[in-house]
Amino acid sequence: TFTDIADNKSIEATFGYRIVASATGGTGTITPSGNQYFEEGSTVTFTFNGTPASITLGGVAQTVTGTSFTFVVTANADLVATFS
Repeated sequence: TFTDIADNKSIEATFGYRIVASATGGTGTITPSGNQYFEEGSTVTFTFNGTPASITLGGVAQTVTGTSFTFVVTANADLVATFS
């Protein structure tokens, strides 16, 4: 409910999902990190400083080769990169 509106206003809503990206173990990092918001169907890439020993997306192990990981956003999820 909006009250005390004296003139025209606009409201914009964007619907999408939250990816929470984090790195554990070792000295590697993930970019971007923390809470990231994307529209459904967006293709996103996360970059690692170092090659992770493993990564999980939504608790499911993913294949990792190199220093980046790209996927299509379809739901809220945690992306965790584990470094040795």
